[in-house]
Amino acid sequence: MIIGEQIDLCVVRISDLGYMLSDGKDEVLLHFKQALSEHKIDDKITVFIYSDKNKRATATENPPYCTVKNEGFVEVVDKLPGIGVFVNINTPKDILISKDYLPYEESLWPLVGDKLLIRLKMKKDMLVGKTLNRY
Repeated sequence: MIIGEQIDLCVVRISDLGYMLSDGKDEVLLHFKQALSEHKIDDKITVFIYSDKNKRATATENPPYCTVKNEGFVEVVDKLPGIGVFVNINTPKDILISKDYLPYEESLWPLVGDKLLIRLKMKKDMLVGKTLNRY
């Protein structure tokens, strides 16, 4: 299962926390709060796979604003000096854009509420955002 992409999975069982989805090899949890409707066993659904705060693969039916393959506009929701900015991609977990992808001078970093064009990427087993250069 690839983190950072939207994929079609099948509901294999229902637990107390949510729906267990599978691609035939791996399983991932779709929490009830992240489901857009009720599902039954054997339903095929399209979900976005991201890593939760414990770095476990987790699913959401909310369509992301961007993926590993597709860029999109996102809003800056927090700024951490010396680290980077966090953006909302329409998942419960905000995504970090590291200082490595931002201007060297922090005064030039985007502010909370600003929109950025980004694409997601995996970096050290973590989903992060990368700003796209203008051509």
